[in-house]
Amino acid sequence: MHHAVDAHRDGLNALWDDQTIELPKGARLAVGPTFALQSGALGLLDFVKDERLAAGQFRVEASREGGFRFKVYLAADLFRSLAPERQDAVRWNIMTHIVSAAFARLQRDYGQDDGEEGWRSFANLVSLAAEMDRRNMPHWKDDEFEPELVATEFYPHKTHVADSGA
Repeated sequence: MHHAVDAHRDGLNALWDDQTIELPKGARLAVGPTFALQSGALGLLDFVKDERLAAGQFRVEASREGGFRFKVYLAADLFRSLAPERQDAVRWNIMTHIVSAAFARLQRDYGQDDGEEGWRSFANLVSLAAEMDRRNMPHWKDDEFEPELVATEFYPHKTHVADSGA
């Protein structure tokens, strides 16, 4: 199924506005009149262009408002580099770095197994932990968790053109 995205109507980040996307069966999650795309770690990220950041800079902050998400603040050049139509090694490698930083925040903030009061109170983190378990990967509460190794399981660095699908 193809869908023309209206970021406001669909409840997605402005990065997706006016893009046509293909939704494979099971990739659409109904949320009233809108839908949200979910795919492992990517489903936790909200991208925000931040003109105050210098070229090439980004920062990741955890947000617990309305469910757990990561706010990823990007310099304008990085924001453009993550455009959905761009599917090259540059985009992929930026995502690897962002996901590694996000996982480091999870480890810092939720490294202690705090029962129902902490990370288990967020359905998307429970789902991500289950996905990591399914793939035999440690997650943020495990002693052997290394954010960069887990991030490169989700987004391996692309080292040449053949890796990028170009």
